Amino acid sequence: MFIIAGVLVAQTFMQLDLLLPVYMKETLHKETLWAGWTVDGANAFGLLIAENGLLVALCTVMMTRQMARFSERWAFIGSAVLYGITMWLFSQTSSFFGFAAVMVLFTLAELMTAGLQQSFVSRLAPEDMRGQYFAAASLRFTIGRMVAPMSLAAATWVGYTWTFVGLGMLALASAALYAWMFHQARQQTERPDISLSQ
Repeated sequence: MFIIAGVLVAQTFMQLDLLLPVYMKETLHKETLWAGWTVDGANAFGLLIAENGLLVALCTVMMTRQMARFSERWAFIGSAVLYGITMWLFSQTSSFFGFAAVMVLFTLAELMTAGLQQSFVSRLAPEDMRGQYFAAASLRFTIGRMVAPMSLAAATWVGYTWTFVGLGMLALASAALYAWMFHQARQQTERPDISLSQ
């Protein structure tokens, strides 16, 4: 369930390199920011990537500490829900400042589980099978990377808005699957060394 939920939510953050730059190039035309400085979709995307990188560099440790106050369940579910919301917001945005604001939320969703994923898998895995568990967990990104380019084809079939909405629905489905996974784990786990906090 963890792998399937991870593949579903990966469809959102993988779009940072796929659908989002294409969408911005087609929807964001010349826009004056300040002091006569203008950007187009390509330039604006570069600035958004810089914004994302800066926020990750500045806020990762702080966010990891903040998220340690919450249960893993709510961190994974909250991150997936926030990814879903940002996908819909991207589809409703056509200005640079709008994209920049949504990117803050997108990065927040990214940082909510950045420090938790490895520790979660580590606690879940038996000592003698830890390497296998980490390899299996990495399938989330491998499979997600294989499937994610389908969004570009979907955009030509149904348009950008519905593609982003579909990606948001996948993220919400991921949140539901995470909720079910933690519910099942609470009911079925008998090993006291596994911490699946509610």
